[in-house]
Amino acid sequence: MKIYIEKVAMIRPLTNPKNCDLDLEMDWSIDYTKIDQKNMGYNCILKSIFLDLNFKIEGILKLEDFEEVSEETSSQFILNNSFDLLMKMFSLTIPSSHTLSDGESLDTIGCDNIHSALYN
Repeated sequence: MKIYIEKVAMIRPLTNPKNCDLDLEMDWSIDYTKIDQKNMGYNCILKSIFLDLNFKIEGILKLEDFEEVSEETSSQFILNNSFDLLMKMFSLTIPSSHTLSDGESLDTIGCDNIHSALYN
């Protein structure tokens, strides 16, 4: 069996949690739908109990010939990977600010300096 992720969606809380020991107690569900003889779709939904955080993964299980789906085993694998992906996405979406350039470095940017910029 191969498990594929097709879509990932996350609705982050409106306020940024400031606690380093963030409690992400989650309510979760995984629904399976049979697409055809060799494909089964799944929707994994994670909802935080204490934060306004919702996370959804949609994917497909591709089965070998005559293979049966063990929902217990598949669900545990999907759930573990969903939590890992959720934590990575949560970290990626932390509000941050970046300075793209300061006034002094603008002299080397532009079409007049493109030839020298390519060789640096």
